[in-house]
Amino acid sequence: MRLIQAIPHIYHQYLLDINAEGQKNIDKMKYRMSSGNACFLKHQYAREGVKKETSAKDMRNMRVGTLVGDDIEHAIELKREALEKDGRLFIQEEVSLYNNAVVGHLDVAFYHNDGTLEVIDEKTIKSWNWKYVFGKDAYDKKGYIFQLICYAHGIMEKYPELEIKNVVLHNLYWRKGDGELKELKINYRKYKNEALQYWEDCFMLEDEKLTPGDDFGCPQSSWECNYCDYSWQCPSPFKKGKR
Repeated sequence: MRLIQAIPHIYHQYLLDINAEGQKNIDKMKYRMSSGNACFLKHQYAREGVKKETSAKDMRNMRVGTLVGDDIEHAIELKREALEKDGRLFIQEEVSLYNNAVVGHLDVAFYHNDGTLEVIDEKTIKSWNWKYVFGKDAYDKKGYIFQLICYAHGIMEKYPELEIKNVVLHNLYWRKGDGELKELKINYRKYKNEALQYWEDCFMLEDEKLTPGDDFGCPQSSWECNYCDYSWQCPSPFKKGKR
């Protein structure tokens, strides 16, 4: 076998090893802020330790997002001293809510001396998906919105000494096709209560036997099922086969 033929397998195994190492430090009984607005049954599968099935292609795409985010954060870190003349910088900060039941690592946040808390989450996106974020077919991605809101509240709880008067949230999108960078501002006030209510509903249902397609929030949207790492064993009626 030529090396070129072996590289996809070698790289996939490398990603599997990285993922396995990362999972060692994750408490499966805690909820992840990055899974806000996900199907409630998906949380149950995660807490039960059900195996995920993620394609090699999806793993490579997720790795691109990780590498891009790390690079952006490193660039910001190099400017920390200058930036902190006007406030306080947080990078890859671990935060939690609900007595540590919901946890997350935010990408970047900055507390400005004027009392504004700015929270930024980096996303990589395929070119054809761009229109669903910025084009005429754009719609609010509640999962991303809830994630940012929880990060902001996590900072508020962790650092009560900060006199936060205003919250500004942004997703920073990197288009994979051409490297375009564009920010999308999130309406904090519009979604704050809904984002927090989501987790309260999740706690209420965590011991219930949930049936996809019948029970509330299972899934939140039918299209979720075709992008779910647990779809291989979930009886959801919305599955359309392999991705």
